[in-house]
Amino acid sequence: MTRSRTIPTGLASLLLLAARVNAHGIADGLAVYPGGAAGGTYYLGYNPSFQYQTPPPEIGEWSTPDNLQAFRYTASTYTQRVTPQKRLRRPRRLRLPDIICHLGATPGAAAIPVNAGDDLGIHWDTWPDSHKGPIVDSLANCEGPCQNVDKTKLKFFDISREAVIDAASDLWAPNVLVKNDLTWFVRIPEGIAPGNYVLRHEIVALHAAGQTNGAQSYPFCFNLAISSKGTDKPEGRTFEGYYTSSEVGIVWDLFGKSPADYKIPGPADNLYTAAEKATQRKPSITATGTFVKSLDPASIPQETSAAAPEEPTTAEAPPAESTTSEAVAEPTTAAPTTAVTTTARQSPEPTSTQNAAGGAIVYSTVYVTHQVTVTQVESTTIYATVTLPRP
Repeated sequence: MTRSRTIPTGLASLLLLAARVNAHGIADGLAVYPGGAAGGTYYLGYNPSFQYQTPPPEIGEWSTPDNLQAFRYTASTYTQRVTPQKRLRRPRRLRLPDIICHLGATPGAAAIPVNAGDDLGIHWDTWPDSHKGPIVDSLANCEGPCQNVDKTKLKFFDISREAVIDAASDLWAPNVLVKNDLTWFVRIPEGIAPGNYVLRHEIVALHAAGQTNGAQSYPFCFNLAISSKGTDKPEGRTFEGYYTSSEVGIVWDLFGKSPADYKIPGPADNLYTAAEKATQRKPSITATGTFVKSLDPASIPQETSAAAPEEPTTAEAPPAESTTSEAVAEPTTAAPTTAVTTTARQSPEPTSTQNAAGGAIVYSTVYVTHQVTVTQVESTTIYATVTLPRP
């Protein structure tokens, strides 16, 4: 007989606090910076305490409930699966499914809307400055909505691979993350085709990597609904077996070797040839975001050639009637669909207008390809009005 678990919110918070003592950290959210803009829109990430909420929040980050008790130890890629009844600290191997998105990870119920060319600022709740190593960011096309994707079949291609920033001062990518308020920036390449992708964000900690099975991997995944005019579809590779336990970059004496000699682990040819570097900086959150379910690439407006100009005429035209009306698009369910509103640590005042007739609140979001106005009624019903540029 299966028993349900119901834990009071206060107790859940205490459990989470206890788990975070001496913890390495988790990626707990990200912000989207359109076209590398100065201000970002924040999307709430996963928190292990969500498993005690009914229903849990629908978010874009993958769920890792075992992290409530396990992320303080050796991470998923080097251990057997950790459960509350069985904690294993001894490193194992690099071929477990947990290498992909962390301990027992399951896909997020929603997705984060992004445009190709946007910067993503991925935030961690904490990270020890002494834990140096590479930060690798990868994308995998789900070939459809990511909510039910089989993670073992996802083929990831790298869009960012950073490790030693300055060898002379022993400055590594995680040190930069810590200096920038625990935030790491990555850019979504403009050349990739539109679609639903999983972003895999990973730090490999090398402080104990002087011997085999000493390195520690901390991967976290997010569902992205990417709008793009690009057409590239990099092949990528599955992540089980992506690293080997003896390769340089996984086995590395952090305190005895020169940082200048370090080589990032994994196949070097898996880096997308048109990858673009993001500028690392401190985050600046100016808005909170609205999740979507998925993106239908067919719904993205395509560029068309301009119509041929009309032949000049001398016929007298009838007097033009003065008008100020505009055509209003009918409500549509074209993807992104079924939005879910989130809250952030910093809660800005959203730009909105009040509909006196229905009490609706209208939020506006501008994308690269078009403008979408999302109307939210009582936090449940969503309508999207697409406004294309005037000819």
